[in-house]
Parts: sequence; C-alpha cells; structure tokens
Amino acid sequence: MNRIYQGRVSKVLDDQNKELDLHVLWQHHELFQDAVNYYIVALASLGSSPESKLTRLSELLKPVWEGFDKKGQRRYGMRVSLQRAWQLEQPPTLVEAVERFRQPLVKNGVRAEEMELAGESLAVDLGGEGSIQQGGIEYWPYFCQSGFKRGVTFPREAAQLAKEKALRQVARLVWNSKAETHVVHIHRALKHSHFCNVSGSGNVLTEDRAREVFKDALKELKAGGHITAKQHELFSAKLESKVPEVPTYAGGSINKDALKERFYGFLIFKHLAPNIEGLRVLQSIYDEPVKKPAGKKKDPTEKEKQEARLVSLGEDPIRMVRARSKIVFRAFTALPLWRSQILSDELHERSAYSHDLVAGEWACLEKADSKIGSFS
Repeated sequence: MNRIYQGRVSKVLDDQNKELDLHVLWQHHELFQDAVNYYIVALASLGSSPESKLTRLSELLKPVWEGFDKKGQRRYGMRVSLQRAWQLEQPPTLVEAVERFRQPLVKNGVRAEEMELAGESLAVDLGGEGSIQQGGIEYWPYFCQSGFKRGVTFPREAAQLAKEKALRQVARLVWNSKAETHVVHIHRALKHSHFCNVSGSGNVLTEDRAREVFKDALKELKAGGHITAKQHELFSAKLESKVPEVPTYAGGSINKDALKERFYGFLIFKHLAPNIEGLRVLQSIYDEPVKKPAGKKKDPTEKEKQEARLVSLGEDPIRMVRARSKIVFRAFTALPLWRSQILSDELHERSAYSHDLVAGEWACLEKADSKIGSFS
C-alpha cells in the first residue's frame, strides 16, 4: 500500500475527519482496479475485425483472464473484477464478458463496424501521453451518458468534417487564378455550414440578433484592416434598409478569432457584397495558398490511414452508435453494485440503453464516493 500511494500511509480519514480502518484503503484500491478492468474489457469488446486494435486487445486479455503469476505470487485474473462489478455467482469467461457488452448494442441495431470504429476513436484520440487525463472528461459522457446537459459536437461529425474540409478548400477557391471571373460561382458554392455549425432546424436569427451580428462583423473587419472606413459606412447603410437572413448557428463553432474572422468575411461576401469587392474581403482574410511542385504523390502516413478509417462511415461513429442505443456501454458507477438511490428523468444523469429507457429502467449515475476524504 505504501508503494501504491508513494509514501508511508499512517491513517485514513473520511470526509468528517473520522479515522477509518486501513482496510478501507484496500477496498478503495480494489474498487478502482475493478473500474479500470471493467472499462478495458468494455473497450476491447467493441472490436471484431482482425485489423482492429481492439480485437488485438482482447487477445492480450486472455493470459490474464483466469489468473497469473507475478513476482512469485498468484494473482486473481480480470474475470474476478467483472464478477464483482456485475455481482455474478461465478466469474464470467472472456467470451461471456465480451458478449455482455456487445449484446445490448446489437439489440438496438448497432452494426459491428459502428461499435468498432466508436471504440477505436476513443483509443486513437486518448492514446497520446496525458491525453486520457484531458480528453477522458469529454469522452466519458460520449460513451456512458444517455444524454447531455447541453449540446455537444462529436469529434468526427459529418457537419464538422465538411466545415474543416471547406476551410482547406476556401483559400484555394477564393485565390483561384480565375476567381475574379467566377465570382457568381464562388458565391453560390460557399455555404453558411462551411464557416459555422448551422442548427439544422431551418430557423433564422431574429432581425435584432442578425443586425447585431453584422454590426460586430463590420466592426471586427474594420479593426483588422479587411475593410476600409468607407466600406464600413457603405455596408452599414445597407443594413439600415434591410437586414439579411442568417440561419441559427452554434456560437461555440466560431469561438476562436480566426474562425470568427472567416465567418464575418463570409457574411459580407454572401449578403452585403456578392461581388468582386466582397471576394477581396475574403482574400484579405485567407493567405494565398502555396502551390506545391508537381511530382509523385506521397503515400498516406499511418496516422492518415487511421483517420481515413475512422471517418469511413461518413459520420462520427460514436454519434452513430448513440443514435441507436443512447450509450456505447454502461458506466461503472451505474452498475447494480452501487445501488444508486438517485431517480432522475434527466438523461445526462442516466446511463441506460435505448431499450432500457423504453422499459423504464433507471440506471442512474452515482457519484464515485468511496467515503475517503483524505489520508496522511
């Protein structure tokens, strides 16, 4: 225990500073290890194809499933952790454990490639040094919460990918050698969704809100040197006669200065100056692309191949799984062993599959409180 906590443990206190038996600390450590093993098996169970890293992870679990020797001692296998987590009379086999995670997804119509790529997305995005600490807070709700308290954007959403692709293409489009003679074509090709996350509801901003957005755009573009004082005056006068319609969008999708600047430049070109003057505003915002010398096309890197695989379904795989089953797998803190007393209708406080929600199954999330406030 001293080695685990990197120091000499002298006593254990609860949140009321009441001293507890040292055995409580062992229980805490065992519970933590059970949670780690539970999530490892949950992730491994999502793989099925031979080329998947998750399938290979399942193979790595076999030697430590039944039990193994370490430093001259016989250790319990991972199956004992899953037995405790699921409160089973007998430890499950690895095949049985994998099936417990996969069966609810299959029941809700999730395809094998969808669950596999969802799991690989997590493994790829959180695989770097320190990534799990930073990204785990975001990814855990993606996989385990039946809903969200507020809107979220999944890492590989089709709309987000389209916007990122557009960002790469817009510069080439507006700086094309024939751009000035194809202004009408460029104007028609550029969409709001290329610059922000449009809500998709078909609604537009109120006239007052739209006017406010355009005024902010003119102010920022003038301050950045993208339009002159005379242009600012001319475009402002246009707003007085008629405020253009702008579809509702997620403000968080333009929360960086560069994104906001591009969005504002687009608004001017799309609505106030659909001509060469507006095109030049966009050109002032985008750097002219450097032309690559003609030659043999490079083979894609392993990272590029990996990313192409994750977007191969045309939509974020985590989002696709959730669309059918609400969660990818149940949270450890929503298992029966926690005996949660929480009853909530809020989906972000529940970790239940679609068929569970239809059946009235609560499966609410319990805060992981081991009653250990501090130790010294």
